[in-house]
Amino acid sequence: MKKHNNFQTQLIHAPRKAPQFIETVQPPLFRASTIIFKSTSHLFDRHWTD
Repeated sequence: MKKHNNFQTQLIHAPRKAPQFIETVQPPLFRASTIIFKSTSHLFDRHWTD
């Protein structure tokens, strides 16, 4: 593996590893919306500018 001499690169690729027993408290959030259509033709006929 190439040695990282750049200080910013060293910060990103720090040698310290997090302990294996640490878990996240809650799952990450993803910004999304659920849109349900009666059929695919309704989906493709929709004008997405309204």
